[in-house]
Formats: sequence, structure tokens, C-alpha cells
Amino acid sequence: MVSVTVSVSDVIRETMKAHPEVNWSGLVRRAIVERAEKLMMKKKILERLDSEKDFDDWAVGVVREGRR
Repeated sequence: MVSVTVSVSDVIRETMKAHPEVNWSGLVRRAIVERAEKLMMKKKILERLDSEKDFDDWAVGVVREGRR
């Protein structure tokens, strides 16, 4: 596992110190993991949509021909 350094303002740091019951590292870690997972899911969805482009183009063509 790697370490990441995060900078916050002095006001935020004082607020963090006032609440030692919060696991700030764990909170930040979970936020990063959740965002990374959403980005990976988005990438997979976009890749799948791109792989289905030929079918989509064909289907649109069929509908357009049917309207003529």
C-alpha cells in the first residue's frame, strides 16, 4: 500500500484535531476508493457501449429504413 499526503487549511486541521474520534485517514481512504471504483465502472460501461456501436448503427439504420 502506498501513502498519500493531503493538504488542508489550518481551520480544517483544527476542526479535525477537535474531533479525534473520527478516523480521518480511513474517511479519506474510503472516499478515494469509492470514487476510483465509480470511475472504473464508468470506464467499463463506456467500453461496452463502444463495443456495441456497430449493432446500434445497424439498428438505427433498420428503423430509418422502416420509416420510409
